[in-house]
Amino acid sequence: MKQGKLNFTSSKRTASAVKGKKGDTIKLEPKPDTPTHDLAAGEVDIIPKPREEQEDAVKKLIPRNSSVSRKEPIKQESVSDQTWSERPELNTKDKKWRKLIVDAKAKRNGLPLAHGNKEDEISQVLRVFDLNYDYGPCIGVSRLERWERAHALGLNPPLEIRDILSTRQGVEVHSNNVFHGEVYRTRETDVDVLIIGAGPAGLFAANALARAGIDVKIIDKRPVKIAAGQADGIQPRTIEVLQSYGLAERLLKEGTQLHMAAFYNPSPKGGIELTERVPDTNAPTARYPFEVTLHQGSIESLFLDSMERHDVRVARPMYPLRSSSVVLKNLSPLEDEPDTEIVRAKFVIGADGAHSWVRKALGITMEGEQTDYIWGVVDLIPETNFPDIRNKSAIHSENGSCMIIPREGDGVRLYIQLSEKDGAVDLATGRVDKSRIGPRKILEVAQKTLAPYTIETPESFEWWTIYIIGQRVASKFSVNERIFIVGDACHTHSPKAGQGMNASMNDSHNLIWKMAHVLRGWADMSLLKTYELERKKYAHDLIDFDREFAKKFSDKPKTEGSEDGVTHDEFKKTFQKFGLFSTGIGVQYAPSQIVTPTNQSAAQGLPIGQRVLPTNCSSEQPTVDLLKFKISSLQIPGSKF
Repeated sequence: MKQGKLNFTSSKRTASAVKGKKGDTIKLEPKPDTPTHDLAAGEVDIIPKPREEQEDAVKKLIPRNSSVSRKEPIKQESVSDQTWSERPELNTKDKKWRKLIVDAKAKRNGLPLAHGNKEDEISQVLRVFDLNYDYGPCIGVSRLERWERAHALGLNPPLEIRDILSTRQGVEVHSNNVFHGEVYRTRETDVDVLIIGAGPAGLFAANALARAGIDVKIIDKRPVKIAAGQADGIQPRTIEVLQSYGLAERLLKEGTQLHMAAFYNPSPKGGIELTERVPDTNAPTARYPFEVTLHQGSIESLFLDSMERHDVRVARPMYPLRSSSVVLKNLSPLEDEPDTEIVRAKFVIGADGAHSWVRKALGITMEGEQTDYIWGVVDLIPETNFPDIRNKSAIHSENGSCMIIPREGDGVRLYIQLSEKDGAVDLATGRVDKSRIGPRKILEVAQKTLAPYTIETPESFEWWTIYIIGQRVASKFSVNERIFIVGDACHTHSPKAGQGMNASMNDSHNLIWKMAHVLRGWADMSLLKTYELERKKYAHDLIDFDREFAKKFSDKPKTEGSEDGVTHDEFKKTFQKFGLFSTGIGVQYAPSQIVTPTNQSAAQGLPIGQRVLPTNCSSEQPTVDLLKFKISSLQIPGSKF
């Protein structure tokens, strides 16, 4: 059927097509007495799930009120059942409150106060709880109702928050969140593409669409962009892609190039010793035969500054409220600015991370497993006598494994293998608990691993985290070629192989040029089917690679006391085996409507399905912008979106 313009605002009635003259855009208007049309419905008569299942899924994600169906009752006594005399006073000098206050100040990261300078410390703690979307939406319910709902759903809200709300002052002063009972001012917006999430994948997509002249809106729940940490490694193929958008020159200027990899293993004398140094990348045809490291905040700035030139900016802090229509909540509106926005879009892209709201709203599952490997990460400026501190270094020791990644300036990132005895995991829940371990403890483990070399404990750390390796792929990457997920929303894996941000941005690169062709009328909607075909296969290959690499890296090295451990040759073989894949240079897509290997014999040196080889390795090659390149074989005569 003819493509139409989606109207996502029909709240209780499905949308139906209104026929127009030839060439007109079809607008979807409400039709009386028909079921709700879900966000996932890409075309008029397509509903991916029965209505009952959709409504049930939405209720689980975004309850209409505080009354939720609980699998089991909350064991704690209800605050409402307590008399005034039974409630304790709120003592802000209590150690458990002080810890919350310190954590809240760190997590606020520039978040404006809800009530100006009058907001006290406990209010700041509760405001951070309000804006933590891991516990569900905070609008229209009291804080205690929200805590109880999150607890009933198994979301593990902090017990200290309930303790605060159980006090006399908590009930009297802090019971309602800053959004409770608000009357919303609403505006409506029409765009070609709505992007939810402004990490590297979302910003890449927004910048590419803006360059193509596509009307795009991008939102993010964070009040400001990240300042440090997170992903940081850019592989050779991704540098080539960024060069095609005119962004590689700044990346190379600001980042650190990695040309060499060093391998350290247990020494017969105790501690570790250098085994071998090899080239970091194994990609002879790469225009940029090296990795570049630059922290995620600076990489995001590449896109933000480019978007600014096209008058596109991230709307923040904003968060989607419900999936039956794309309704956005502005968490910090300016004076006289609407705090609620209804967006009508032709396409929606979910770039909102591993806990993706878009993926959950669509009922898309993550398939895979979680490993037993626990890792800590610290960013610091080191004082050390380790000889390869400015090379990428893989270290196997009797104490565990470690990877060193040089960063911009004089900084480095350390990935350190942890164990249960280090206390990073709550044994009762099996979950990582950052309150149990900090960057100094993580560095202590690294210091043991690096012996006999030393690394001093700095006064401060730029960034740190801990994680358990999970390797999962989404069951689908799109719904009806209208709603798409990219990046961590559709695949998660270990960060040590330097693939996360690269895979995410290349997801967006693959999707956006196709979306631009469809929006311009140069290609049929079926072109968008190749996004999932190509990137889902890549994601599964990535998980296979990550599974083998993570196992080899996390397993103990082979020594006299550990005969079944990993030898250096085995680890190096894995490192080099996946060289072309990990750099992105060797990725090859399967046959489809845009990959036809029929005439491969005519071009033996140009594998069909791989990227086109650069004519030489000079960085002065002219830019090729795929968004301005029309694929004639996909153009439909007289087609119009």
